[in-house]
Amino acid sequence: MPKIQWPDLPPALRDHLFERLRERKISAEDLYQLKLWRETEPEAPDGLWYKDFGSFKSAGKEDTRRHFSSAANRQRASSSNM
Repeated sequence: MPKIQWPDLPPALRDHLFERLRERKISAEDLYQLKLWRETEPEAPDGLWYKDFGSFKSAGKEDTRRHFSSAANRQRASSSNM
């Protein structure tokens, strides 16, 4: 099974994650869990996938990571759909 591809995070995405960390929208512990998970070289399932880290999720399709979504963003999106 292929591994999830983790090229270096683009500077804008890295800055975005650290800004959310400073704003306390994601936790340092959850960000550390992402680091540990990446180091395991996780296998990529077929189709869409996500990994929940508590205060944010990482999502992708097959072997490509697509984006990060914070819990605050998901809550805002679900309340706007009501």
